[in-house]
Amino acid sequence: MTKTILILLSGATVTNDTLVLAFATSVTDAQQLFKVEIGAGAVKDLAGNKNTAGTTYVDNRAVATALELTAIAATGHADGITTGKIGVDNADKNVITVNFGANKMTDSAITAGNYTLDGGALPATSQVYFDQKSDGTTDTIVKIVLPKETYTVASIGTLTLSKSIVNVDGTKYVAVAATDAQVNVPVQLSDNTKPILTGAKYVAAEGDTTTNTFQLTFSEGLAAITADTADNMNDFVVIIGGAEYAVTHLSTVTDGDTKVTVQIATAVNVAQAVDVQVVPVGAKNAAIATKDTAKLADGTTGDGNLLTESTKVAVSGTVAP
Repeated sequence: MTKTILILLSGATVTNDTLVLAFATSVTDAQQLFKVEIGAGAVKDLAGNKNTAGTTYVDNRAVATALELTAIAATGHADGITTGKIGVDNADKNVITVNFGANKMTDSAITAGNYTLDGGALPATSQVYFDQKSDGTTDTIVKIVLPKETYTVASIGTLTLSKSIVNVDGTKYVAVAATDAQVNVPVQLSDNTKPILTGAKYVAAEGDTTTNTFQLTFSEGLAAITADTADNMNDFVVIIGGAEYAVTHLSTVTDGDTKVTVQIATAVNVAQAVDVQVVPVGAKNAAIATKDTAKLADGTTGDGNLLTESTKVAVSGTVAP
Protein backbone atom coordinates (compact mmCIF):
# COMPACT_ATOMS: atom_id res chain seq x y z
CA MET A 1 0.00 0.00 0.00
CA THR A 2 1.28 3.47 -0.82
CA LYS A 3 1.96 5.56 2.28
CA THR A 4 1.34 9.32 2.34
CA ILE A 5 3.52 11.63 4.44
CA LEU A 6 3.04 15.41 4.67
CA ILE A 7 6.38 17.22 4.64
CA LEU A 8 6.66 20.84 5.87
CA LEU A 9 8.68 23.35 3.89
CA SER A 10 11.24 25.73 5.36
CA GLY A 11 11.11 28.10 2.44
CA ALA A 12 10.87 28.65 -1.28
CA THR A 13 12.97 30.61 -3.74
CA VAL A 14 12.34 31.67 -7.32
CA THR A 15 15.01 32.04 -9.95
CA ASN A 16 13.63 33.13 -13.32
CA ASP A 17 11.09 30.37 -14.07
CA THR A 18 12.30 27.87 -11.47
CA LEU A 19 10.67 27.36 -8.06
CA VAL A 20 12.88 25.66 -5.46
CA LEU A 21 11.24 24.19 -2.36
CA ALA A 22 13.23 23.32 0.78
CA PHE A 23 12.13 20.68 3.27
CA ALA A 24 11.92 21.76 6.89
CA THR A 25 13.25 18.36 8.01
CA SER A 26 15.49 15.77 6.37
CA VAL A 27 13.78 13.04 4.40
CA THR A 28 14.82 9.69 5.87
CA ASP A 29 13.95 7.75 2.74
CA ALA A 30 15.25 9.60 -0.28
CA GLN A 31 13.74 7.08 -2.67
CA GLN A 32 10.30 8.61 -2.75
CA LEU A 33 7.67 9.68 -5.20
CA PHE A 34 6.86 13.27 -4.19
CA LYS A 35 3.54 14.86 -5.03
CA VAL A 36 3.74 18.67 -5.13
CA GLU A 37 0.52 20.67 -4.98
CA ILE A 38 0.60 24.41 -5.63
CA GLY A 39 -2.51 26.34 -4.69
CA ALA A 40 -4.11 28.96 -6.90
CA GLY A 41 -2.44 32.35 -6.54
CA ALA A 42 0.62 31.00 -4.71
CA VAL A 43 2.94 32.25 -7.44
CA LYS A 44 2.73 35.19 -9.82
CA ASP A 45 4.79 36.35 -12.78
CA LEU A 46 6.51 39.73 -13.25
CA ALA A 47 3.33 41.14 -14.71
CA GLY A 48 1.40 40.14 -11.61
CA ASN A 49 -0.52 37.27 -13.16
CA LYS A 50 -1.25 34.59 -10.57
CA ASN A 51 -0.98 30.89 -11.20
CA THR A 52 -3.88 28.50 -11.36
CA ALA A 53 -3.88 25.51 -9.01
CA GLY A 54 -1.67 22.67 -10.18
CA THR A 55 -0.13 19.34 -9.22
CA THR A 56 3.15 17.79 -10.29
CA TYR A 57 5.28 14.83 -9.26
CA VAL A 58 8.97 14.39 -8.53
CA ASP A 59 10.02 10.75 -8.89
CA ASN A 60 13.11 10.24 -6.75
CA ARG A 61 12.86 6.45 -6.60
CA ALA A 62 16.07 4.73 -7.63
CA VAL A 63 15.87 2.17 -10.42
CA ALA A 64 17.59 -0.22 -8.05
CA THR A 65 14.16 -0.84 -6.50
CA ALA A 66 13.17 -2.59 -9.73
CA LEU A 67 13.51 -6.33 -10.15
CA GLU A 68 14.41 -8.22 -13.29
CA LEU A 69 12.64 -11.47 -14.05
CA THR A 70 14.55 -14.12 -15.96
CA ALA A 71 13.58 -17.29 -17.78
CA ILE A 72 14.02 -20.46 -15.80
CA ALA A 73 16.39 -21.77 -18.47
CA ALA A 74 17.98 -20.50 -21.64
CA THR A 75 15.36 -22.33 -23.67
CA GLY A 76 12.48 -20.71 -21.82
CA HIS A 77 11.03 -24.18 -21.33
CA ALA A 78 10.76 -25.80 -17.92
CA ASP A 79 9.16 -28.58 -15.90
CA GLY A 80 7.75 -25.93 -13.58
CA ILE A 81 7.80 -22.18 -13.05
CA THR A 82 9.38 -21.12 -9.75
CA THR A 83 9.04 -17.83 -7.89
CA GLY A 84 10.15 -14.82 -9.87
CA LYS A 85 10.50 -16.64 -13.18
CA ILE A 86 9.07 -16.59 -16.67
CA GLY A 87 8.70 -19.66 -18.85
CA VAL A 88 6.53 -22.27 -20.50
CA ASP A 89 5.65 -25.41 -18.59
CA ASN A 90 6.22 -28.65 -20.50
CA ALA A 91 2.62 -29.61 -19.86
CA ASP A 92 1.24 -26.29 -21.10
CA LYS A 93 1.85 -25.74 -24.81
CA ASN A 94 2.31 -22.01 -25.53
CA VAL A 95 1.00 -20.94 -22.13
CA ILE A 96 3.54 -18.48 -20.74
CA THR A 97 3.71 -18.10 -16.97
CA VAL A 98 4.99 -14.87 -15.43
CA ASN A 99 5.48 -15.38 -11.69
CA PHE A 100 5.91 -12.12 -9.77
CA GLY A 101 6.65 -13.98 -6.54
CA ALA A 102 5.16 -12.36 -3.43
CA ASN A 103 4.47 -9.04 -5.15
CA LYS A 104 0.81 -8.19 -5.57
CA MET A 105 0.42 -6.66 -9.00
CA THR A 106 -1.92 -4.07 -10.44
CA ASP A 107 -3.98 -4.71 -13.57
CA SER A 108 -0.99 -3.42 -15.52
CA ALA A 109 0.34 -6.98 -15.24
CA ILE A 110 -2.65 -8.37 -17.16
CA THR A 111 -2.77 -5.65 -19.81
CA ALA A 112 -1.93 -7.36 -23.10
CA GLY A 113 -0.38 -4.16 -24.45
CA ASN A 114 2.32 -4.36 -21.77
CA TYR A 115 3.76 -7.48 -23.40
CA THR A 116 5.28 -7.93 -26.85
CA LEU A 117 6.42 -11.11 -28.55
CA ASP A 118 9.33 -10.96 -30.97
CA GLY A 119 8.96 -7.20 -31.17
CA GLY A 120 5.25 -7.21 -32.05
CA ALA A 121 1.92 -7.30 -30.25
CA LEU A 122 0.72 -10.60 -28.80
CA PRO A 123 -1.22 -12.62 -31.39
CA ALA A 124 -4.87 -11.65 -31.69
CA THR A 125 -7.18 -13.48 -29.24
CA SER A 126 -4.31 -14.14 -26.80
CA GLN A 127 -5.59 -14.35 -23.22
CA VAL A 128 -3.81 -12.58 -20.36
CA TYR A 129 -5.14 -13.14 -16.84
CA PHE A 130 -4.21 -13.66 -13.18
CA ASP A 131 -3.91 -17.33 -12.21
CA GLN A 132 -5.17 -18.34 -8.79
CA LYS A 133 -2.58 -19.91 -6.50
CA SER A 134 -3.27 -22.61 -3.93
CA ASP A 135 -3.37 -19.99 -1.16
CA GLY A 136 -6.19 -18.17 -2.94
CA THR A 137 -4.22 -15.14 -4.13
CA THR A 138 -4.93 -14.08 -7.68
CA ASP A 139 -2.63 -11.14 -8.36
CA THR A 140 0.92 -12.53 -8.34
CA ILE A 141 0.98 -15.04 -11.23
CA VAL A 142 0.04 -14.08 -14.79
CA LYS A 143 -0.86 -16.54 -17.54
CA ILE A 144 -0.45 -15.57 -21.19
CA VAL A 145 -2.29 -18.10 -23.37
CA LEU A 146 -1.33 -17.84 -27.03
CA PRO A 147 -4.06 -18.89 -29.50
CA LYS A 148 -4.09 -22.31 -31.11
CA GLU A 149 -3.27 -22.78 -34.79
CA THR A 150 -0.64 -20.03 -34.61
CA TYR A 151 2.71 -21.80 -34.95
CA THR A 152 3.62 -24.59 -37.36
CA VAL A 153 7.30 -24.73 -36.41
CA ALA A 154 8.71 -24.61 -32.88
CA SER A 155 11.02 -21.70 -32.06
CA ILE A 156 12.44 -19.63 -29.23
CA GLY A 157 10.53 -16.35 -28.99
CA THR A 158 11.45 -13.21 -27.09
CA LEU A 159 8.87 -11.97 -24.59
CA THR A 160 9.33 -8.30 -23.64
CA LEU A 161 7.74 -6.86 -20.49
CA SER A 162 6.90 -3.17 -20.41
CA LYS A 163 8.27 -0.91 -17.70
CA SER A 164 4.65 0.17 -17.19
CA ILE A 165 4.01 -3.03 -15.21
CA VAL A 166 3.91 -2.06 -11.53
CA ASN A 167 2.91 -3.64 -8.23
CA VAL A 168 0.25 -2.25 -5.89
CA ASP A 169 2.87 -0.03 -4.21
CA GLY A 170 3.56 1.61 -7.53
CA THR A 171 7.03 0.10 -7.82
CA LYS A 172 8.24 -0.38 -11.35
CA TYR A 173 8.74 -4.10 -11.27
CA VAL A 174 10.29 -5.35 -14.47
CA ALA A 175 13.05 -2.88 -15.32
CA VAL A 176 16.65 -4.04 -15.26
CA ALA A 177 18.08 -2.26 -12.23
CA ALA A 178 21.43 -1.27 -13.71
CA THR A 179 20.08 0.26 -16.92
CA ASP A 180 16.35 0.77 -16.36
CA ALA A 181 15.85 -1.19 -19.59
CA GLN A 182 12.88 -3.33 -20.47
CA VAL A 183 13.15 -7.02 -19.68
CA ASN A 184 13.51 -9.50 -22.55
CA VAL A 185 13.26 -13.23 -21.82
CA PRO A 186 13.30 -16.29 -24.12
CA VAL A 187 10.20 -18.47 -24.20
CA GLN A 188 9.67 -21.81 -25.91
CA LEU A 189 6.99 -21.57 -28.62
CA SER A 190 5.70 -24.96 -29.71
CA ASP A 191 4.04 -26.10 -32.91
CA ASN A 192 0.35 -25.83 -32.00
CA THR A 193 -1.18 -26.23 -35.46
CA LYS A 194 -3.02 -29.42 -36.34
CA PRO A 195 -1.96 -31.22 -39.52
CA ILE A 196 -4.56 -31.41 -42.28
CA LEU A 197 -5.25 -34.01 -44.95
CA THR A 198 -4.77 -31.89 -48.10
CA GLY A 199 -4.89 -34.33 -51.03
CA ALA A 200 -5.15 -37.89 -52.33
CA LYS A 201 -4.08 -39.68 -55.52
CA TYR A 202 -4.58 -43.12 -57.05
CA VAL A 203 -1.48 -45.34 -56.88
CA ALA A 204 -1.40 -47.15 -60.22
CA ALA A 205 1.12 -48.17 -62.85
CA GLU A 206 0.88 -46.71 -66.34
CA GLY A 207 -1.98 -48.41 -68.19
CA ASP A 208 -3.70 -49.75 -65.05
CA THR A 209 -7.40 -48.98 -64.92
CA THR A 210 -8.07 -50.16 -61.38
CA THR A 211 -6.36 -49.88 -58.02
CA ASN A 212 -7.06 -50.32 -54.34
CA THR A 213 -4.21 -48.08 -53.19
CA PHE A 214 -4.18 -44.36 -52.53
CA GLN A 215 -1.45 -41.87 -51.60
CA LEU A 216 -2.50 -39.27 -49.01
CA THR A 217 -0.75 -35.91 -48.57
CA PHE A 218 -0.71 -33.80 -45.39
CA SER A 219 0.02 -30.17 -44.60
CA GLU A 220 2.80 -31.08 -42.14
CA GLY A 221 5.19 -33.94 -41.50
CA LEU A 222 3.65 -36.70 -39.42
CA ALA A 223 5.06 -38.50 -36.42
CA ALA A 224 6.35 -42.02 -37.06
CA ILE A 225 3.71 -44.73 -37.58
CA THR A 226 4.25 -48.47 -37.63
CA ALA A 227 2.63 -50.08 -40.68
CA ASP A 228 -0.94 -51.34 -40.24
CA THR A 229 -1.42 -49.88 -36.77
CA ALA A 230 -5.16 -50.19 -36.20
CA ASP A 231 -5.59 -46.89 -34.35
CA ASN A 232 -4.07 -45.02 -37.29
CA MET A 233 -5.96 -46.98 -39.97
CA ASN A 234 -9.21 -46.17 -38.17
CA ASP A 235 -8.51 -42.46 -38.73
CA PHE A 236 -9.28 -42.84 -42.47
CA VAL A 237 -12.10 -44.10 -44.64
CA VAL A 238 -12.43 -44.30 -48.43
CA ILE A 239 -15.85 -43.30 -49.79
CA ILE A 240 -17.11 -44.60 -53.15
CA GLY A 241 -20.63 -43.73 -54.29
CA GLY A 242 -21.60 -42.92 -50.71
CA ALA A 243 -20.41 -46.29 -49.37
CA GLU A 244 -17.56 -46.33 -46.86
CA TYR A 245 -14.62 -48.74 -47.22
CA ALA A 246 -12.29 -49.37 -44.28
CA VAL A 247 -8.54 -49.04 -44.65
CA THR A 248 -6.92 -52.49 -44.58
CA HIS A 249 -3.29 -51.40 -44.93
CA LEU A 250 -1.37 -48.28 -43.99
CA SER A 251 2.29 -47.86 -44.93
CA THR A 252 5.12 -47.27 -42.47
CA VAL A 253 5.58 -43.56 -41.77
CA THR A 254 9.06 -42.25 -41.07
CA ASP A 255 9.09 -39.27 -38.69
CA GLY A 256 8.48 -36.17 -40.81
CA ASP A 257 6.84 -37.85 -43.84
CA THR A 258 4.07 -35.80 -45.46
CA LYS A 259 2.75 -38.68 -47.59
CA VAL A 260 1.09 -41.94 -46.47
CA THR A 261 -0.13 -44.85 -48.59
CA VAL A 262 -3.37 -46.62 -47.68
CA GLN A 263 -5.25 -49.56 -49.20
CA ILE A 264 -8.79 -50.89 -49.13
CA ALA A 265 -9.93 -54.46 -49.85
CA THR A 266 -11.81 -53.54 -53.04
CA ALA A 267 -10.21 -52.35 -56.28
CA VAL A 268 -11.83 -49.32 -57.90
CA ASN A 269 -11.76 -47.86 -61.40
CA VAL A 270 -9.38 -44.89 -61.53
CA ALA A 271 -12.08 -43.02 -63.45
CA GLN A 272 -14.52 -43.31 -60.52
CA ALA A 273 -15.31 -40.49 -58.13
CA VAL A 274 -13.62 -41.42 -54.86
CA ASP A 275 -13.15 -39.45 -51.61
CA VAL A 276 -10.94 -40.02 -48.59
CA GLN A 277 -12.09 -38.66 -45.23
CA VAL A 278 -10.60 -38.35 -41.77
CA VAL A 279 -13.02 -40.19 -39.49
CA PRO A 280 -14.18 -38.01 -36.58
CA VAL A 281 -14.09 -39.35 -33.04
CA GLY A 282 -17.21 -41.37 -32.40
CA ALA A 283 -18.63 -44.86 -32.79
CA LYS A 284 -16.40 -45.58 -35.82
CA ASN A 285 -13.19 -44.13 -34.40
CA ALA A 286 -12.38 -44.19 -30.70
CA ALA A 287 -9.70 -41.49 -30.96
CA ILE A 288 -7.50 -39.69 -33.47
CA ALA A 289 -4.07 -41.33 -33.35
CA THR A 290 -2.35 -39.69 -36.31
CA LYS A 291 -0.40 -36.56 -35.36
CA ASP A 292 2.41 -34.30 -36.51
CA THR A 293 6.04 -34.46 -35.38
CA ALA A 294 5.92 -31.29 -33.22
CA LYS A 295 9.67 -30.98 -32.70
CA LEU A 296 10.61 -28.47 -30.01
CA ALA A 297 13.07 -25.67 -30.74
CA ASP A 298 15.80 -27.49 -28.83
CA GLY A 299 15.44 -30.51 -31.14
CA THR A 300 13.61 -32.74 -28.69
CA THR A 301 10.22 -34.27 -29.46
CA GLY A 302 7.16 -32.67 -27.94
CA ASP A 303 3.52 -33.72 -27.89
CA GLY A 304 2.25 -33.82 -31.46
CA ASN A 305 -0.90 -32.11 -32.66
CA LEU A 306 -3.66 -34.55 -33.59
CA LEU A 307 -4.90 -34.69 -37.17
CA THR A 308 -7.79 -32.37 -38.05
CA GLU A 309 -11.05 -34.34 -37.90
CA SER A 310 -13.67 -34.76 -40.65
CA THR A 311 -11.57 -33.32 -43.49
CA LYS A 312 -12.63 -34.84 -46.84
CA VAL A 313 -10.65 -34.68 -50.10
CA ALA A 314 -11.42 -35.99 -53.57
CA VAL A 315 -8.95 -38.45 -55.05
CA SER A 316 -7.41 -36.67 -58.02
CA GLY A 317 -4.53 -37.71 -60.25
CA THR A 318 -2.34 -40.78 -60.33
CA VAL A 319 1.11 -41.59 -58.93
CA ALA A 320 3.24 -44.58 -59.86
CA PRO A 321 3.68 -47.32 -57.23
